[in-house]
Amino acid sequence: MDINNIGGTAEVAELLGCPKQQIYALRKRPNFPRPIKTLAATPLWDLDQIRSFAITWVRRKEQA
Repeated sequence: MDINNIGGTAEVAELLGCPKQQIYALRKRPNFPRPIKTLAATPLWDLDQIRSFAITWVRRKEQA
């Protein structure tokens, strides 16, 4: 595993284009990648798994 391809909550949120708070909600989904390690400061994900999730992620439409 490439250490440069690991990210925490902030990096995952940036990659998905959403607020960090939304990552906590997304983690409850069965299809959201599990962290590879959880540190005291943040969970760590393989960003390739997050990119794969992003391709299939169907976002709710914003209400007008």
